[in-house]
Amino acid sequence: MTAGVAGDQSTITFVKHCKAFASIKWLAGKESNSDRDSTLGKAEIKMRYRSDITNKMRVHYDGNVFEIEDNFDKSSRRQYLTIMAKVVNK
Repeated sequence: MTAGVAGDQSTITFVKHCKAFASIKWLAGKESNSDRDSTLGKAEIKMRYRSDITNKMRVHYDGNVFEIEDNFDKSSRRQYLTIMAKVVNK
């Protein structure tokens, strides 16, 4: 796995041990839990379109495991896939 700065081309790994090049953009997020707020690790991952990516999969990147919250093809042209994900462990 290659380490990268947000927006750099990086390699991500899916549970099926499939490797793909992707652009990862870290997003800021907050979750309110009773009387305290906690910062969530969220990311937008952009990669070449693949029809076999589902929300039941997880992404492994730079020592983090991401749970896929949503994946969609913004342009509907089957060129790129945008994945919205959150870190489930650090």
